[in-house]
Amino acid sequence: MVADWLNINPVLRTSPDGSVSSGGMIFGKNNRLPKFVRYIAKRFDTEATYRLAVGHAQCEDDAKSLEKLLLEAFPNVKDSFVTECGAVFGVHGGPGLIVVGLMKIE
Repeated sequence: MVADWLNINPVLRTSPDGSVSSGGMIFGKNNRLPKFVRYIAKRFDTEATYRLAVGHAQCEDDAKSLEKLLLEAFPNVKDSFVTECGAVFGVHGGPGLIVVGLMKIE
């Protein structure tokens, strides 16, 4: 509710040890998907090869659009899919939640 009022999209991230921390914020609701792609591209090697997963909570169209944008930003993605998030993500993030997983292929 506070994020909506302030017009921000909080970003959480996980570390290799499994801990979750604040990754920052994306400001504004307009163009939030391209902003999210830029956020991700700054933190990952766009030349590496990855597997991509996009999860969503009741926003499949946005998730598919995000997958398309990520495939353009990361041309070396070997596999990708879009799926609905489980209850744990849905409860904490609510409708409109989008999660992205990139796994580097060595």
